Amino acid sequence: MNRPLTIASNQGAMGGGEVMLLNIAAAAREIGRDVTVVGPADPGELLAKAEQEGFRTVAVHGRGTSGYLANLRRWDAAERHGLLWCNGLRPAQATAGHPDRVVHLHQVPTGGQQAMSAIARAGALDTIVPSSSMAATIPGSTVLWNWTQPVPLRPVRPRPARVTLGFIGRLWQAKGILVLAEAMRELDHRHPDRFRLLVAGEPRFVPDEEAEQITGALTGLGDLAETRGWMDRDAFFSEIDCAVIPSIAPESFGLVAAEAMAARCPFVISSAGALPEVAGAGYPFAADPGDAIGLADAIERALAADQEPVLDASRKRWERHFSPDAGRARLRAILDRLDPDPDPGTAPKVVLAHDYLTQRGGAERVVSCLAGAFPHSPVVTSLHNPDDTFPEFDGRAVIASPLNLSWVMRHRFRIGLPLYGWIFEHARLPRDTDVVVASSTGFAHGVRTPPGTRKIVYCHSPARFLYLMDDYLGKPWWHSPQGWALRALHPVLVARDRRAAATADRYLCNSSVVRERIKDVYGIDAAVVNPPHSLDPDGPQNPVAQLATTSFFLTVSRLMPYKNVDVLLEAFAELPDQHLVVVGRGPQRAELHAAAPANVIFLEGIPDTQLRWLYAHAAAVLAPSKEDYGLTPVEGFSFGTPALALHAGGYLDTVVDSVCGYFFDEATPRAVVAAVRRLLAHPLDRDAILAQAERFSPEAFAARLRAEVDDLMSSPKGAQ
Repeated sequence: MNRPLTIASNQGAMGGGEVMLLNIAAAAREIGRDVTVVGPADPGELLAKAEQEGFRTVAVHGRGTSGYLANLRRWDAAERHGLLWCNGLRPAQATAGHPDRVVHLHQVPTGGQQAMSAIARAGALDTIVPSSSMAATIPGSTVLWNWTQPVPLRPVRPRPARVTLGFIGRLWQAKGILVLAEAMRELDHRHPDRFRLLVAGEPRFVPDEEAEQITGALTGLGDLAETRGWMDRDAFFSEIDCAVIPSIAPESFGLVAAEAMAARCPFVISSAGALPEVAGAGYPFAADPGDAIGLADAIERALAADQEPVLDASRKRWERHFSPDAGRARLRAILDRLDPDPDPGTAPKVVLAHDYLTQRGGAERVVSCLAGAFPHSPVVTSLHNPDDTFPEFDGRAVIASPLNLSWVMRHRFRIGLPLYGWIFEHARLPRDTDVVVASSTGFAHGVRTPPGTRKIVYCHSPARFLYLMDDYLGKPWWHSPQGWALRALHPVLVARDRRAAATADRYLCNSSVVRERIKDVYGIDAAVVNPPHSLDPDGPQNPVAQLATTSFFLTVSRLMPYKNVDVLLEAFAELPDQHLVVVGRGPQRAELHAAAPANVIFLEGIPDTQLRWLYAHAAAVLAPSKEDYGLTPVEGFSFGTPALALHAGGYLDTVVDSVCGYFFDEATPRAVVAAVRRLLAHPLDRDAILAQAERFSPEAFAARLRAEVDDLMSSPKGAQ
């Protein structure tokens, strides 16, 4: 039987929040929930629309807003079954204190609403907000990005002689319409008769004086502007050449920007609130809020640029984050966490933990495999930056720490190293957790578990910055301020780290090298479970346009000192007839780019479709660093691609010399050059390489981890 979900509306008229309510209702129905929509009988616009879309509805009578809210509270106490989703502050306030509620706020509470919000949220299972920007103002909230329905794609068309800019939305000052009018005058001054403005909207719910000011400003533009009133969005995007979203007040989301992305329509934003978050980090066509000259400059830049790469990237971003599929996956994760199946059978409730989801490294690849092994498990972490980690986490419930409210921490996570141990000691686990599976490179193994909850640690390595400090820094610790800081904190951090390790019920690790290190550092005997290749070799591939050749060697690596990417650059300076592709980012980015010879190309942030193509077409994967495990050769094996690897570390577990790769004995340019020439002279058998890859399949890894969980749950407490 489908679990019931009741969604209570903020008002009876249709607005942006009510459109999102119906989106949530449709997504919840698609994932198997029995949805009821509750709203005011008068006006009944929302309920009529909900009935038209096939939802069960409840009309709550009452005079005005206060009557609706009073009767909603009575109805909720007497007749509601299952989870209540309060779509706005009003139903949340009306049902304050009632059990099994979710509060979904679409706007930041201001003034007297702040006190109302505190009362309304009390006792709620969670508070949902539409952006990280808004979450920063409401501690403890969970981000559920809004999503939009598909918009017909605009065909590629030549640059017009006269450009039509478009504004759609409510006509009030907070949306920046007056700033846009001033920017239009500036553009007409610079380029007479080149620009016109299509305005789709009305000054609805706007004070009369403000409405008159806006109407006067638009009328004053003469034939530069045409005001249509409310307009179908598909027709709007089909008529314009560039959308402009010039908001002054902080936007809680940025729906028009998401719709423009879906339509592949060029757009310009202000940097108000969540607009840059929706458009994506580094979006090139943005202006400061309220700056009409800057807005005109941004419009000029947008129209002068080669738009196709930007439009392609924006459309892909919409598909990943703001499409109905993306929204449905995120909603499923939230509902599964807050309102789990009451009859889960005998399977234990597993929660995953990982240090931070802020990059696309080997450890994060392994966590994505753990997520596949335990598909309904949330992930507890310190920081989560969706743009910089793998999309496999997009549909997953990710429970991040309060540090995630800081943009700086999400994008410069290493500055928080001293804090993460404390963060995991105080992390909150979902109710009734049976087992925590902690993927750890130094912190997540310390996640505190309540009595009766078991913990398995999958250790990629004891913290490098504590036990291999010089390797981590790439030089003796006393040669850098970071080293002096780590050395000063070393005794305290080591003591905490060893206490954290001792809290595990079972320790697993990724390689023989790490097993020995765990024994030396913690005195724990860990079992080796090699990580799998997680990049499906049968998935789609797209070539990399920047490559002028299909003959190249590949390294996939964070740009950090101990990764020895500089050694590869020197080696390929001696191999001018060969080409090297470096995929990755990191603190050495500028230094390595400056030192690279002409036959080296750098890529970063590429999709998995292109990474698959690189693995499949590379002559070999180069692995010159001493790694705890080293996932990239194994990824290459799954495509039949050999490895050239340093004879050290985790590669000793995965690379068989002269079968699936060749070793070199030291990380020097001369040794790398010799290994490259050896492979060119003596190619390896592709079938033998693929056979080696079968040892590291995701299916085998998932089965082993599930067996470890089952075995732990059947073992007495304290048995390793």
